[in-house]
Amino acid sequence: MIKEWQAIERGEFAPIYLITGTESYIIQETIKRIEMAALADDEAEFNYANFDLTEVPVEQAIAEAESVPFWGERKVVVLQRPTFLTTEKSKLEHQTDSFAHYIEQPVPFTVLVIVAGVNKLDARKKISKALQEQAVVIDASAPNEQGMQRWLTAHAQQLGMDYEPAAMDELLVLTNFQLSVALKELEKIALYVAGGVMTKAIVVDMVVRSLEQNVFQLTEKVVNKQTGEALQIYRDLIKQKGRAD
Repeated sequence: MIKEWQAIERGEFAPIYLITGTESYIIQETIKRIEMAALADDEAEFNYANFDLTEVPVEQAIAEAESVPFWGERKVVVLQRPTFLTTEKSKLEHQTDSFAHYIEQPVPFTVLVIVAGVNKLDARKKISKALQEQAVVIDASAPNEQGMQRWLTAHAQQLGMDYEPAAMDELLVLTNFQLSVALKELEKIALYVAGGVMTKAIVVDMVVRSLEQNVFQLTEKVVNKQTGEALQIYRDLIKQKGRAD
């Protein structure tokens, strides 16, 4: 789990958060936790702003961050895809002076969240170095297999569900070790077992295999003349197509 989440849930906010990495679940969950902890339900409509910096110049986003909350005591401003901090080329001309000044002297009423969209900022840029020194950095890198196991184990405990070790291994394989996908499937299975035990058979039955896995296994079963198994995989492919439509 992300250690910074505990402070956020206690209402202890940093003026600036920098999220590096590309794991969508960690990114979106961090933003959601900040918004829910920082803003009351009736404040979010007025005091939450999310900017895509490939479409909006950073100086406009900083102007929003510096403006006082319309309702309530605090606002949350999210900056997505800050290409001027990375090696990626930007189609916009950003005036970064206001951003540089802000990270040195952030306003007290705004929680600024910067989603890098990459694993590392461009260390050659002075502004990137300054941001990393001033911000609380949250690592949203995709976890390795052991990290995935820890995430899923913790989530299963939160859901009140026990599981066979082989079931968790199978879940990882069938979801291609993608954390966001595996967590969604785990929640679906938890509803099915209703406080019971997740078995490997349940995982195999409920988790739709990826297209690549299905095609490979279908070919293998047909070659080996395993008709029943081939038909089950074919049904999975039809199920996948129905979801996509």
